[in-house]
Amino acid sequence: MLRLLKCAFIVGLACLPALSVVEPTGQSQDSKPQGKNTGQIDPPLTGRYEGTATSKGQQIIPVVINLTYVDGSLSGQISSTYGVFSITGGTRNGDAITIEFDASGDKGSISAKLTRNRLVGTFSLGDDSGSIDVKKTSDVPSDSKNSRIATPILIVGVYHMANPGLDEVNTLADDVLTPKRQIEIESLCEQLARFQPTKIAIEAPYRDSYWPDRYRQYLAGQYKLGRNEIEQIGFRLAKRMNLPTVYGIDFQMYANGLTPNEMEVREQPASTESHKSEPPQLSPDEQHVRQSTVTQYLAHLNRASEIQKNHEGYMTSLLPTDDPAIYRKADLVANWYKRNLRIFANINRITEPGRDRILIIIGAGHLKLLKEFAADAPYFDEVDAESFLK
Repeated sequence: MLRLLKCAFIVGLACLPALSVVEPTGQSQDSKPQGKNTGQIDPPLTGRYEGTATSKGQQIIPVVINLTYVDGSLSGQISSTYGVFSITGGTRNGDAITIEFDASGDKGSISAKLTRNRLVGTFSLGDDSGSIDVKKTSDVPSDSKNSRIATPILIVGVYHMANPGLDEVNTLADDVLTPKRQIEIESLCEQLARFQPTKIAIEAPYRDSYWPDRYRQYLAGQYKLGRNEIEQIGFRLAKRMNLPTVYGIDFQMYANGLTPNEMEVREQPASTESHKSEPPQLSPDEQHVRQSTVTQYLAHLNRASEIQKNHEGYMTSLLPTDDPAIYRKADLVANWYKRNLRIFANINRITEPGRDRILIIIGAGHLKLLKEFAADAPYFDEVDAESFLK
């Protein structure tokens, strides 16, 4: 009897109609089955994507796409080093994605395939086009403030360790080749290495080969470091980070304020590198150098109050005097600003946006302007040096 009941139960199940699966309500458009195979759920499209686009001219452009897909509509923003652009529309057909965006009035589009949380395809904008490859890094898009791509830049103001005597006010440093100072500089480089720079820029003429050639000789064991901070900090740190070269970013300008020519040949003062005798009277800064470790003195130079104090001299120099060339000082200050703007332009030239971490080693007098330029540039993320000089 029991055997007959089991058989009847099995036959009854076979006669029942197929059960249909009812999709739960309240799900986002991303989670609904799409495409020809309704049994397969396409991966969610909404999220933050990071990667690069490669232009027709083979320029690599960092890209962040913050994408929202709701009820069949696409919205969000595309961020690159050239700005933040609004997504105006687009379509999704299974794993085929089309994104339309507005780039300051120019219409652009992206055609890509979504595979394993990665959008790979092509873009078109004006007369430019190329490939794009971005990977989802979050299921939640970020806002425009946090979307802008910026290159970390650390500007460290230093004193001139070799005493070249080229500044308006020169601090006579003690000998950095003593064992005590060498240990201190090693410690400094260890602290700066925490920034993980990909490029190190030095206060040397842009595109000049003198210092890069010396650095290559140093790497090959054919050159012994001298007293210059370019070598003591720049070379030493670049070697520690396994960097192939160092980058000059300076543009020297000497103007007398009386002629229209902004360039003037200036005699180099005799070097005081011998350090055989101390001056009878030390300035407060020179006393500070001798009483501090190298890192402590650089921390002092890079404090906001000291940076401001250092810069105030340029403003007070503009007060009226009896000089018949009434704009001589103004021209000198203007050229100081121009020199720093050219330095900043050179920093831009050596930077690969989205790929680099730039460390600048430069005289402390440049800090006020270069830090302001970096802070004002949307493509740089200016990092405070004080946290690396503790």
